[in-house]
Amino acid sequence: MKAGKWLPWGIVMLLIAACSSTTPEPAEHALSLVISDGVAFFSTREGRHLAVDISTGRQKWGRDANGNLHTFSTVVDGSVYYGSSDGHMYALDSETGQERWNYGTGGSMWSAPTIDGGVVFFTSDDGSLYAIDVETGQKRWSYKSNDSARFSRPVVYKDLVYFGSYDQNLYAVNAFSGEREWLFKTGGPIAATPVVSGGIIYVASEDERLYALEAETGHELWRLSLEGFAHSASGVENGVLYLGTGDGYVRAVELATRKEKWKFKTGHAVHTFYLFHESAVYFGSHDGHVYGVDVGTGDQIWRVEAGVEFNSSPAMADGLVYFVSIEGGLIGLNATTGQQMWAFTPIP
Repeated sequence: MKAGKWLPWGIVMLLIAACSSTTPEPAEHALSLVISDGVAFFSTREGRHLAVDISTGRQKWGRDANGNLHTFSTVVDGSVYYGSSDGHMYALDSETGQERWNYGTGGSMWSAPTIDGGVVFFTSDDGSLYAIDVETGQKRWSYKSNDSARFSRPVVYKDLVYFGSYDQNLYAVNAFSGEREWLFKTGGPIAATPVVSGGIIYVASEDERLYALEAETGHELWRLSLEGFAHSASGVENGVLYLGTGDGYVRAVELATRKEKWKFKTGHAVHTFYLFHESAVYFGSHDGHVYGVDVGTGDQIWRVEAGVEFNSSPAMADGLVYFVSIEGGLIGLNATTGQQMWAFTPIP
């Protein structure tokens, strides 16, 4: 096992975890990162949104983000989409950073938008799922749950859009009409993002259970007890589901057997998405470290100390694992060793 340390660098990542007495409080400015076509799009602690060419290290553009960025950006067909604490979804030109449109809701946004079929789907703290036309920024429809839906990113499968709510329900909504097709009641709030694989939708709830449902009908197939509440998005790779729980573990569950393959202990809650590359999975923890873990065995490959909490997944390009630093810069690590190989400092 290898360990590394960044000094004076730290990292603050996108918050997707729920705020509760057992959950770390969100940073005032949570930083997001996505890499598309060789360009890194990310936010800074000062509320700036930047685009950097990672091949040259040059900043392409920067703009004020109109509030705190708690969400990942989504980059599709020349546009950057992101939600803000000011309650608006923004669409920017990815080349210039110029605003194309914005749409206001009744609450802040904490999860990434999903783009599918010319529609931007996203959730808001006002409890609603929104469907917005990607070209015009006009609302096609919205569907309101009975509590906050800000943490669960919408997932699209066939003609349905799925999202979880703090009212304890997983919703399946028709992507064209906005009408509810079905809902499934769990025993606790849903902050985790569901995942669909092989016609089955998997969702974790704060009742410390993982549920497997038929994606088209919502019929329950099975449930599995966890040893901690799950706030993270789940990731499925080669028939294994990965999720982080509030007790500091990342768990790998073999879906065919419903058995835990391994669990990996960190020093605090894990609320991240996961980055898979070859035989490794990468993630951050609230204990202030970034981890590279072997997907087959659950053994630590490397660990890098950052000195601050992590609330989001990394991004990868050309064999480097990238994170946003607390200073608003960008760090690139060797995916095999965890050694720092690349850094960008933003223009003041």
